[in-house]
Amino acid sequence: MTNIHHKIMRRVYYIYTLRHLKHPLSVHSAVVAVCLLVLSRVVSIPDVFANMLEVRVGELANFWINAFLNTGTMTLVLVGVIMLMALSLPWRIKSYEMDELMFRVN
Repeated sequence: MTNIHHKIMRRVYYIYTLRHLKHPLSVHSAVVAVCLLVLSRVVSIPDVFANMLEVRVGELANFWINAFLNTGTMTLVLVGVIMLMALSLPWRIKSYEMDELMFRVN
């Protein structure tokens, strides 16, 4: 009896885990985490913040504009993907909830 119980519960845990992994928040978080990891390998983030602290407050916008204009393509792509993930998350969660609601109704 316990062997059957373990097999059934293993399948329940497996399905539970897969359902949570397909949630948009999980997918977006994984993409952002990978992008941040790669970005930390490409750009020295502590040095960027150290340089930012040396700039006057009024020139902070110019600092960021110059930083992005003088950076590599990989950095721009990573920052773009992170921004896209952040902006698309609310829309994707709303769409996911509607899909789940329609699934439960049918």
